Amino acid sequence: MNANTQIRMLLLQKGLNISKLAELLSQKTGKPYSRQNLSNKLRGGTIRYDEMLIIADILGYNIKFEENNKIDNECQYTNKGAFSPKTFKHNKACRSYI
Repeated sequence: MNANTQIRMLLLQKGLNISKLAELLSQKTGKPYSRQNLSNKLRGGTIRYDEMLIIADILGYNIKFEENNKIDNECQYTNKGAFSPKTFKHNKACRSYI
């Protein structure tokens, strides 16, 4: 599930819409957010992590990283240097990138 779908589902559950979220985000950050701007960021996948943290807070949620214990010998970093998903070996035994 992508951020757009997840945020829209949470908005529906909370009885809010994207316009109200943009308004609350503007109030919380002091930066201008419009319905269109926020919608474009969510649909385009360009929303920043710090914005997602604020949105989660507005909606009454926390974002946390939880160890899934999927790291094993089959999942190995294949290129020392730049961090990019393309630099990781990915196979069926390791269902996500390290």
